[in-house]
Amino acid sequence: MAKEIQVGSTVKYAKAWLRSIHASATDPLWFERGKVTAIRDLGSLRIATVEGFEPREDGTPAVVNVKNLARIDDLAALNLPD
Repeated sequence: MAKEIQVGSTVKYAKAWLRSIHASATDPLWFERGKVTAIRDLGSLRIATVEGFEPREDGTPAVVNVKNLARIDDLAALNLPD
């Protein structure tokens, strides 16, 4: 079972999410890595601030639904696109 993502976790975008948005195998999103610096609980939604991902247009750090992330230390997260 995957470990829960928490502040300090090293993460990448989850393979299932990348496939759901039809990201090509060469899309830079497949190769982004970052560290979670904060998590906000918004009811059933958990939003992570990720340092190291492409920042938003205003320069602030990326924010991502935790469901769309995978921890790097999870073996399943190490799979590259097929």
